Amino acid sequence: MTASHPLANACGRLHPTSDWLVSYDVRWRRPQSASWLGALHRGFIPWTGELSSATRPLDRTARTSTLRTARSARVEAILFISDGPVPSKKIAQLASLTDSREADQLIAWLNASYELSGSPWRIAQIAGGYRLYTLPAYHQWLAKLNTAMQSPQLTPSTLETLAIVAYRQPITRADIEQIRGVQCVDLLKQLMEDGYLRLAGEDTSLGRPFLYETTRKFLEDFGLADLEQLPFSRELRLSKSMKSTGDTGKAA
Repeated sequence: MTASHPLANACGRLHPTSDWLVSYDVRWRRPQSASWLGALHRGFIPWTGELSSATRPLDRTARTSTLRTARSARVEAILFISDGPVPSKKIAQLASLTDSREADQLIAWLNASYELSGSPWRIAQIAGGYRLYTLPAYHQWLAKLNTAMQSPQLTPSTLETLAIVAYRQPITRADIEQIRGVQCVDLLKQLMEDGYLRLAGEDTSLGRPFLYETTRKFLEDFGLADLEQLPFSRELRLSKSMKSTGDTGKAA
């Protein structure tokens, strides 16, 4: 299965060859290279360059005009000034559109016009909303502006912990430590301070330990529309489900 989303590599200094890095708190991307198979140990996920169905550009052979309409221009303006992903429903409300479906259609048209006109922009579907980004090919020039905030420098062990939570959530600290084989109290604390993890209630097991899950910030910074876009998410979640069923059977 191939990954179909971008990921912000939180430890770019350790891995200067990753495919895509989503900059933090700015709207531009920089190119790098890597492989998802080492995610639990190296902390990053490749992006094949494919956009979701809502944002995929139209056929190059189609006669698509790049002339803005008032409605598409309003959508573009909203995304240009937004400081985070904007849901299609919210875009429809702000731009006085018919509904969220029209917003999706206009965004698909805008992406098609960007491609046809050679624009440096693309609209990506991130964390349940849309956001305007520049293409990674322009990173070397945009980097000269020196406007990017420093990305959190997460260590491989921190990224490994984050990856475990992302796939196994909600999960207890004991289960994370069982998978990693070492304690992770400080790592979980750091990830919560960075805004990537939060408490998700208490487990029903003895002692009622806290459960951990990822946040919206995790989706935004790692370039995910939702958790289903994690590579191999269905396979790993199925594996978790089968393990839980097996444990229940043994207990019985």
